[in-house]
Amino acid sequence: MESKNNEDEEIKVKVTIQYCPGCGYAAKFNIAKVLLEDRFPDQLDIIGKKDADKTENFEISVNGTLVHSKKTKNQGFLTVDNAEAEQTVCQAIIDARK
Repeated sequence: MESKNNEDEEIKVKVTIQYCPGCGYAAKFNIAKVLLEDRFPDQLDIIGKKDADKTENFEISVNGTLVHSKKTKNQGFLTVDNAEAEQTVCQAIIDARK
């Protein structure tokens, strides 16, 4: 018989935010990180991945699947003012938790 603690433990969803610090996107990373932590408290493992070169990337992957990209999908930044981006990323997290 498994202990109740093992049953109650939840696996955190891995969220990787890859961004271009040379483009000034570190602040955008922090905004996105706080937004997601507020929406999903203690449910995410958020990793910031800085690009080495000036790439203009701002991409978000959920459990290894790219779900948001400023550069290749023209989705802008993940902020409270970008409802479409917020909905897309949050839905991917919800789906990953199922």
